[in-house]
Amino acid sequence: MAKVKPKKNPLFPIASGVLAMTVPFFGLIFGIIGVRSSKKVMMVIQERKEGISQTAVIGLICSLIGMVLQGLLLLVVVGYFLFENPETMKGWWFL
Repeated sequence: MAKVKPKKNPLFPIASGVLAMTVPFFGLIFGIIGVRSSKKVMMVIQERKEGISQTAVIGLICSLIGMVLQGLLLLVVVGYFLFENPETMKGWWFL
């Protein structure tokens, strides 16, 4: 009896990559999920010797772009709340 390998859906990395770019603050989590799922899809496709799935590559790229955007958003928000009040910056060595 031949082993049946589970199918990996190559559309899931694209969906999580789009969510990573559009959902504020939770996008970083969606980006990590998208990168992991696209890597798994690529590994399954390589094991089957089917070539490279363009949808998995697009999902990986979307997830990485989403993670970068969410990281920048997080830095801006933290920086805004950190530097909003001048009293919080008293005594810092670079001020």
